[in-house]
Amino acid sequence: MRFLFFALIVLLVLPIYAEVSSLENASFSQCGINCLYLCLKYHHIDENLEDVYAAIKPDEGNNVSLKQLADFAKTKGLYVHPVVRPAFEDVKKFLTKDNSIIMQYALELPDKSKFRHIIVLVMPEQKILLLDYPKPAQEIETEKLAAVVADSEGMLVLSGQPITGFVEFFNGRSLKSLSFYAICVGFIVVGLFIVNSRKTNRAKEI
Repeated sequence: MRFLFFALIVLLVLPIYAEVSSLENASFSQCGINCLYLCLKYHHIDENLEDVYAAIKPDEGNNVSLKQLADFAKTKGLYVHPVVRPAFEDVKKFLTKDNSIIMQYALELPDKSKFRHIIVLVMPEQKILLLDYPKPAQEIETEKLAAVVADSEGMLVLSGQPITGFVEFFNGRSLKSLSFYAICVGFIVVGLFIVNSRKTNRAKEI
């Protein structure tokens, strides 16, 4: 069974990697753009890597944003949903055979600076694969995946079909933040109401 699984990996993933590696050029070294290209191929979207690089311009530090990747994916007909600071439960919920995930994570270096990197997660069968070109595709265990997600700053869920229940994309952290902001807004509204009431009462007294 394990042999069949890895044979399937070879059939599904290696052709994608082969097309990327055919472009041996130092200018094609942006991890985010390469990850987006791998996702396009996973979703059977025929696109030239050169065209993807021409459309998405990295900044001076050779970095691209998740928004840039999301905008381009949408132009190719993919449905894209961002998740800010995802939890491990988000990955388990939304990573299916029909979806792919582009994940950005950050590691703190000894000098306190941050190293940011982008990877792809796919699940062609019942095993989760981590794609990080030019490294070979690898099956990622739950513990390692949880560690990567813990350092994640955001992820994009890509799908060829609509993903229902957008509210579900708000993870626990997001809900706590929204609740906090809602409470703050509530206090502000109540405070303004009290101030206006006092001003009205004073005006009547005068």
